[in-house]
Amino acid sequence: MGAGFFAPPHYTGIELLARFIPADIYEEIHILAQKYHWSREEILSLPNWERRLYIQKLIRDAERLERELEKEREKFSGGKGFGR
Repeated sequence: MGAGFFAPPHYTGIELLARFIPADIYEEIHILAQKYHWSREEILSLPNWERRLYIQKLIRDAERLERELEKEREKFSGGKGFGR
Protein backbone atom coordinates (compact mmCIF):
# COMPACT_ATOMS: atom_id res chain seq x y z
CA MET A 1 0.00 0.00 0.00
CA GLY A 2 1.50 3.33 -1.08
CA ALA A 3 2.05 6.28 1.22
CA GLY A 4 -1.00 8.47 1.50
CA PHE A 5 -3.42 5.84 0.16
CA PHE A 6 -6.45 5.42 2.38
CA ALA A 7 -8.26 2.10 2.33
CA PRO A 8 -11.60 2.37 4.15
CA PRO A 9 -12.79 -0.70 6.04
CA HIS A 10 -14.54 -3.38 4.03
CA TYR A 11 -18.18 -4.08 4.86
CA THR A 12 -20.43 -6.85 3.64
CA GLY A 13 -23.78 -5.84 2.16
CA ILE A 14 -25.59 -6.59 5.43
CA GLU A 15 -23.03 -4.66 7.49
CA LEU A 16 -23.28 -1.75 5.08
CA LEU A 17 -27.07 -1.71 5.34
CA ALA A 18 -26.88 -1.91 9.12
CA ARG A 19 -24.56 1.09 9.15
CA PHE A 20 -26.88 3.26 7.07
CA ILE A 21 -30.44 2.28 8.02
CA PRO A 22 -31.54 4.80 10.63
CA ALA A 23 -32.84 3.37 13.89
CA ASP A 24 -35.14 6.30 14.56
CA ILE A 25 -36.41 9.64 13.33
CA TYR A 26 -33.47 11.52 14.87
CA GLU A 27 -31.03 9.54 12.77
CA GLU A 28 -33.16 10.12 9.67
CA ILE A 29 -33.14 13.85 10.35
CA HIS A 30 -29.39 13.83 10.92
CA ILE A 31 -28.61 11.87 7.75
CA LEU A 32 -30.96 13.84 5.48
CA ALA A 33 -29.94 17.22 6.90
CA GLN A 34 -26.27 16.33 6.54
CA LYS A 35 -26.62 15.08 2.97
CA TYR A 36 -29.20 17.46 1.51
CA HIS A 37 -28.82 20.47 3.85
CA TRP A 38 -32.54 20.47 4.59
CA SER A 39 -33.90 21.93 7.81
CA ARG A 40 -35.47 19.77 10.48
CA GLU A 41 -38.86 21.24 9.59
CA GLU A 42 -38.42 20.42 5.90
CA ILE A 43 -37.48 16.85 6.70
CA LEU A 44 -40.34 16.34 9.13
CA SER A 45 -42.80 17.77 6.61
CA LEU A 46 -42.03 14.82 4.31
CA PRO A 47 -44.24 11.75 4.69
CA ASN A 48 -42.47 8.78 6.33
CA TRP A 49 -42.47 6.82 3.07
CA GLU A 50 -40.74 9.67 1.23
CA ARG A 51 -38.06 10.08 3.90
CA ARG A 52 -37.43 6.33 3.65
CA LEU A 53 -37.06 6.61 -0.13
CA TYR A 54 -34.32 9.19 0.31
CA ILE A 55 -32.61 7.00 2.92
CA GLN A 56 -32.83 4.00 0.57
CA LYS A 57 -31.27 6.07 -2.21
CA LEU A 58 -28.40 6.98 0.08
CA ILE A 59 -27.96 3.29 0.92
CA ARG A 60 -27.85 2.38 -2.78
CA ASP A 61 -25.30 5.15 -3.37
CA ALA A 62 -23.17 3.81 -0.49
CA GLU A 63 -23.38 0.27 -1.90
CA ARG A 64 -22.33 1.52 -5.35
CA LEU A 65 -19.41 3.38 -3.80
CA GLU A 66 -18.42 0.25 -1.89
CA ARG A 67 -18.38 -1.77 -5.14
CA GLU A 68 -16.24 0.90 -6.81
CA LEU A 69 -13.84 0.95 -3.85
CA GLU A 70 -13.59 -2.84 -3.95
CA LYS A 71 -12.58 -2.65 -7.63
CA GLU A 72 -9.88 -0.12 -6.72
CA ARG A 73 -8.66 -2.35 -3.87
CA GLU A 74 -8.37 -5.23 -6.32
CA LYS A 75 -6.32 -3.10 -8.72
CA PHE A 76 -3.83 -2.23 -5.99
CA SER A 77 -3.61 -5.73 -4.57
CA GLY A 78 -3.47 -7.73 -7.77
CA GLY A 79 -7.06 -8.97 -7.42
CA LYS A 80 -6.62 -10.53 -4.00
CA GLY A 81 -8.04 -7.75 -1.80
CA PHE A 82 -6.24 -6.19 1.15
CA GLY A 83 -5.09 -8.52 3.85
CA ARG A 84 -6.46 -11.60 2.15
